Amino acid sequence: MIENFYLNKVKILSKTLNLFYKNLPRNLEISNLKIGCELEFYIFNQDKSKILDNKFILDFANLLSAKIEQGQGQIEYIFPFTSDIFSLATDIHDFKKQVFHLANQHNISAAFEGMPNADDCGSAMQFNISLHDINDKNLFSNNSLLINFCANGLLDLTNSMLLILSPNFDDYLRHNLEINKNLFNKSKYTSPINLSLGNDNRTCAIRLANSSAKPHEKRLEYRVASANCDEFLALSAIIFALEYGLIKQQNNYPTIYGNAFDDCYKLEKIIDDFNESQQFFAKENNLVRKRFLEIV
Repeated sequence: MIENFYLNKVKILSKTLNLFYKNLPRNLEISNLKIGCELEFYIFNQDKSKILDNKFILDFANLLSAKIEQGQGQIEYIFPFTSDIFSLATDIHDFKKQVFHLANQHNISAAFEGMPNADDCGSAMQFNISLHDINDKNLFSNNSLLINFCANGLLDLTNSMLLILSPNFDDYLRHNLEINKNLFNKSKYTSPINLSLGNDNRTCAIRLANSSAKPHEKRLEYRVASANCDEFLALSAIIFALEYGLIKQQNNYPTIYGNAFDDCYKLEKIIDDFNESQQFFAKENNLVRKRFLEIV
């Protein structure tokens, strides 16, 4: 079943975008969806051992106009906001190919897996999202309800679309509680392990980036997807979740101010097992799966 979605991923993204604009409540006055992406990956020696030469890592990142991330050998490339979602998906796809080609030229390996090292930071495909009116004004800048509707849609459907966002067995280590606690204790970046949102809180599944100095840049940062997910299907699932949230218009998730994995919050977990994710996706009432089936 899911293989058919991959074969039809371009059609799915195209139809998803059409339905997003068609189905939105008109009173929200949304004319434009903009999405950017922060893509993380690692470079290793050919035997998969860590590269310890930091100058080599920096030079490699510079060749890609990318920057060093916190993991040893981890690099991040930032795709700017765009309303051309197709171009964004294509650019991510082409960039991955460029990384593999460049790694081969330098006799090293590149890895986009979500968790290539359980003792180091995971690699995400983080999506930055904002909504704009007909004059290109950022609607999130003065409408906290709107951003919360979007966040609720994403959180409601995260486990429903997780097989798309975390497609491989090892990707689910990113959502493991103990691994993330250990990373936090080492002062390393963690990955989301539960359905959570917080203001500038990078332990949450959704970070609400809210700079008082730049309200026009207010955005929602969705941090769940692993770097190796298919960008066409991931964007399709995320856009459908935004549509779902904007239609449902609910605000059911508390804002988290501490570490989202602290026991006091009692939050619903993100599935951290590949087989469980497969079963969840296969359910007849899985809304993401149903939407994709309607399209193909």
